Amino acid sequence: MKKIFTLVAALFSFCANAQWDTLNTLTNTNFNSIAFSDNYNGVAVGEHPTTGRAAVFFTVNAGQTWVAANMTTNSPAINDVGIFPPSSYGYAVGDSGQIYFCNTNVMTISAPFQIGTQNLNCVFPLNDSMTFIGGDNGALYRTSDFGTSWDTLSSQSTQPIRDIYFMNPLVGWLVGDGGYIAMTIDAGVTWTAQTQPYLGFFQCKSISFAGTSPNGFVVGNGGKMIESIDAGLTWDTVTPLTSKNLTCVRFGNNLAGIICGDSGNIYRTYVGGTNWANESMSYVKEKLNKICFSSDSVAFICGNDGRILRSNINISSVPTVSFAVNAQAYPNPFEAELNVMLNLEKTSAVQISIIDLQGRVVLQENFGELHAGANLISPDGINILTSGMYVMQVITSDGNVSFPLVRK
Repeated sequence: MKKIFTLVAALFSFCANAQWDTLNTLTNTNFNSIAFSDNYNGVAVGEHPTTGRAAVFFTVNAGQTWVAANMTTNSPAINDVGIFPPSSYGYAVGDSGQIYFCNTNVMTISAPFQIGTQNLNCVFPLNDSMTFIGGDNGALYRTSDFGTSWDTLSSQSTQPIRDIYFMNPLVGWLVGDGGYIAMTIDAGVTWTAQTQPYLGFFQCKSISFAGTSPNGFVVGNGGKMIESIDAGLTWDTVTPLTSKNLTCVRFGNNLAGIICGDSGNIYRTYVGGTNWANESMSYVKEKLNKICFSSDSVAFICGNDGRILRSNINISSVPTVSFAVNAQAYPNPFEAELNVMLNLEKTSAVQISIIDLQGRVVLQENFGELHAGANLISPDGINILTSGMYVMQVITSDGNVSFPLVRK
């Protein structure tokens, strides 16, 4: 126990002393979002503070210099941008249903086209062909053919959708005003509202999971944050980090994550969200709006009045926690066959539990003691599972791991 505490304390201290570089953008644009396709090529979008019109800036040198794109004078504010690495193209979305194609490598953004009349608030590129867009009044759209056509989906909400996050091609979440959180297990075709402690008065601004782990976080107004440790099945309150509004949470891997918000608030974790260190800087007072990782080495934060920050610590060089158990189910989603590849640090008793969306254990099996190293096991009785999403929990003598499981 002492060794674990020492490691966490050391990481927390290291995180607290981390610094951010302020990039010279030569503009007072209010940047609402930022995205990078690789370590060098990126785009920041927002609005002019006086006219409220769209503004787009590109960089090809990791943010050292930024070049403004030519925009039509009547383009409304752009609220979010999403790029799916390693491709260099993606989408920017804004007010009045405006959508743009953009390419970071050649620093181009298209003339806008329009879907509906609602303000569009968020975009999530799931892969190089499928992208989701959310907006006011519960507006939700999806393309699965590189933007050639767009499907109108039902988010089951009339509140503004603020953020979208997918863990894999089938399982995702969206969050919005009124404390709304909804989950899909069929690539966005249907969404199910989830219960959370602040339902009704929590403006959910952003959602992210810690890499491939089952630990998820939602942040929003008044410094509130809720957390899931079971792959989004249930959500619980977390002690607030601040009383200021929080605007974005993002993770670069299973351990390294960042939160930003109003009045220059920045928090960082290197322990998967167990602890968050305050990295706010006295000279940064602007509202900070969005975070992105250009790789697992560098993070960027954009905000109002032309503010863009770049982390100067390589998070891939930070010591990582060694997990006693590593498990992966395949195929996932599965139909008639399910296998689990299990890697153990040492010989251990192993139990597998499959839990439904109501938190009930619907299948449980003990496998006795398994040897250190790689083990391939196949749970019996999976034919009793109906189509839908579950959580598989692998319990060993030295630790547990949980992850989403979907049956077609």
